[in-house]
Amino acid sequence: MQIQPRADNSGIHITITYQGRPIHAFVLSIAEFGTWKCKAPEQKVLFVRSRTNPRVFGNDIWIVGMVVKATVNLLDSIFARLKAQNQAQRRVL
Repeated sequence: MQIQPRADNSGIHITITYQGRPIHAFVLSIAEFGTWKCKAPEQKVLFVRSRTNPRVFGNDIWIVGMVVKATVNLLDSIFARLKAQNQAQRRVL
């Protein structure tokens, strides 16, 4: 399985591929950015889990949990990098 993130004007898109085929997609829209940053870790897990179809992963709860955790961690790291970049830019100005 591979996790492939990308961003565009509508938000952050995360695609899960298996054997080269996309099997699951998750989108965090720009409108949801603010609420994502304010959510507690447990709320983030529930939010992603609610948008993850377990059938795609053969109803394997362990795999679903790993996909959910990987998605949450990826989104958190993207926002952490953006925050660090913004802080670095402010220091330069």
